[in-house]
Amino acid sequence: MISLHEFHTRPAPEIPIDIIPFCENKDGHKFVDKKLLRQYEIEREGLTGAALVEWYDLKRSQCAAREEHAELCEEWNEDCNLRRTNKLNDLRSQRFEAIKAKLSELGWEAEIDHVENDNEYRKKKLSHHKLVKKPQSLTNRIWNNIKDDLIQFLTDHKAKRLEKLRGDVIRMRESVLDEVLVEFLDAYAVSQPLHAIFPPTVDLAILPLFRDIIEETPIEENVTKAHFQNAIRELPQTIELWRRAKDEMLLNLINDHPGTNEKATLATLQRATTLFRCRGRPISYPRILTHSCPGKILYDPVTSEKAMSILQECGLDPTMMSDALLMDSSLYFECLRCPTQRQERSRSIMKWPTVIEHVHDHHGPRAPYVIQRADLSSAERYLVEKLELIEKRRAFKENRYKSKLICRQCKSKLSWDRSFDHLKTHHPEILADDDTTWEYGNSSPERFMALGLDADASLCEPPVTFYPDLPFISIRRALQSEIPRRSDYQLDKQTQDLLASLPTDGSVNNLISPGFLSDPEFGL
Repeated sequence: MISLHEFHTRPAPEIPIDIIPFCENKDGHKFVDKKLLRQYEIEREGLTGAALVEWYDLKRSQCAAREEHAELCEEWNEDCNLRRTNKLNDLRSQRFEAIKAKLSELGWEAEIDHVENDNEYRKKKLSHHKLVKKPQSLTNRIWNNIKDDLIQFLTDHKAKRLEKLRGDVIRMRESVLDEVLVEFLDAYAVSQPLHAIFPPTVDLAILPLFRDIIEETPIEENVTKAHFQNAIRELPQTIELWRRAKDEMLLNLINDHPGTNEKATLATLQRATTLFRCRGRPISYPRILTHSCPGKILYDPVTSEKAMSILQECGLDPTMMSDALLMDSSLYFECLRCPTQRQERSRSIMKWPTVIEHVHDHHGPRAPYVIQRADLSSAERYLVEKLELIEKRRAFKENRYKSKLICRQCKSKLSWDRSFDHLKTHHPEILADDDTTWEYGNSSPERFMALGLDADASLCEPPVTFYPDLPFISIRRALQSEIPRRSDYQLDKQTQDLLASLPTDGSVNNLISPGFLSDPEFGL
């Protein structure tokens, strides 16, 4: 056999293609029989004129007859194959129906319907089982041989189906419980302090009083919010027990540490110098209660000693409580090692919870640091408060897709994007329904006082950096960091608006104009 391409490109083509019969393979390539081609060349040899034309006509008619006969053969073959396929399918169908009837007599009819009609099991149907889909009639001997295997197949399928059904039902019930817990905690939070710490819903959902309802209620029964009402009434006491259990666990971490000299108590936990760590990062109490990282929590005596040293050097009592440090709005700390040579006129100001993380993140375990109480004039304090608000706005937007915010009015947990609609709907005295300024980030810092960061984020706010003699630069840089897309005109305008509200007592006496921005030292 030679390919049709070789036939066309032979050195001296004498036999035209339309008189040569050819065959075609499954890939569509056509071939000519070499023997037949040689025979035609021999027959053609010596023919000329009318005899050659007559020979060509004869071969064309023979080729057409062969092709017509070949088409008839192909149709016959396809018809035979179709009849055989239909016969085999009829045998398979009869075998399946016979097996189905036998299994139905044994009580498996409902399970067979599940197997055959559930699209999830379309590749594992009973009709596709190797013992069922054979084109062979079912005899009593064959049935006795395959019966146990098919019953085991249906038994396994039923177990998997019920396990999946139970999982789906439990997940639906857990979503109902999650809604119930969120509604309860939102309502309960109203009577609690702003940053009261509650157990996460996942911790509450695994309590026996809820798991019994979720797992023990019959699968066919629809569980609604009403099923959880009796259990919800016990939650205030449960939350208190959760807090005690967490405190006890943390106290055990302290007391079990080899370097602990005296037994830790609840007062020990509440000290500003009692610190834990997870994955190398220091975490204070009660922030540790909000920590959801899967890492292992450990007591951190080294960092605790460092915290005590810092407070002593600042002239403060190292045993004072965290709440006392947090509630003292006049108490700021200052890192004297942070400003670089390029920024040696700047000051890095922070609240207590941030001090330890700042030292850990920016100075390392052995790097020198100097922390002291910040001596701020009233104007500098006012400037720092303004910068803190800008930093909070930036933190709000960094958490815009997370429920990291708290409404200070009703203590609902919110994401940044949900906060607009919440305030307009529930607190129109703060944000009017037709107010759109928040949506473009142009509202004043005071507007953000309507929201607070949640307990975890609020307990460690970033430090603020300002230039004592350059308040314009301080505010402008903070605004630029908050929204990098602001134009220079917007930055200058908003900076001047904030500066206009700053009091002066002689310490902030150089309200730099926008012309100062050309100073290459500040790169603005």
